[in-house]
Amino acid sequence: MAPLEFLICSLAFASILSGPKISPLSRPFADDYARLQANIETLCIPYLTDDAALAKAKTLRQLIQTHDYIGICVLLAIDLQDETRKNLREALIDACCSGSIVTAAHDQASRHLAMCFLLRKDYGMALQIARGIATRNPDWIAAHILVAQILAEKPGSEDDAVQKIVEIRRLYKLDADSDATLAAAEQELKTRKNSSVT
Repeated sequence: MAPLEFLICSLAFASILSGPKISPLSRPFADDYARLQANIETLCIPYLTDDAALAKAKTLRQLIQTHDYIGICVLLAIDLQDETRKNLREALIDACCSGSIVTAAHDQASRHLAMCFLLRKDYGMALQIARGIATRNPDWIAAHILVAQILAEKPGSEDDAVQKIVEIRRLYKLDADSDATLAAAEQELKTRKNSSVT
């Protein structure tokens, strides 16, 4: 098996073992699953471009501990922007969107799945998932910001995006990162508006 295939198969297998349908039956294989998680960490580290504090490696460990294999794919996809690794990036996103890598039974993993559809530019599916999470979690700012990001990128949803951003700024106290994310969404809207005028 090629390294890319082995990585995706490992993520898929681990996600199935920890997924809602099989997890209760996989308890006898807990030691094997723990080894699989350690192998996944080892396989993923070379693909991460990390800082001196190893923040991405810590995030990877947290995602593994929460069985969020979709989140691992998003973490890797964000770092795989260059043309030489485009195939790996697309294969990871496709495996998530097709259900080959199973979404863990918590909203963090579902949010990461919405991000996969957004990276794939499947705005309808991304928005459907993100709105469901935001509805279930009215106090989770990141869920609402994701809805705004999707609307900002989705052609024809500019007015809805502006309304959502205004609503978020009015209802929530934003930290610097959240404010920067909304500012980036607003910039995306301005750029699209200017390009449609010219």
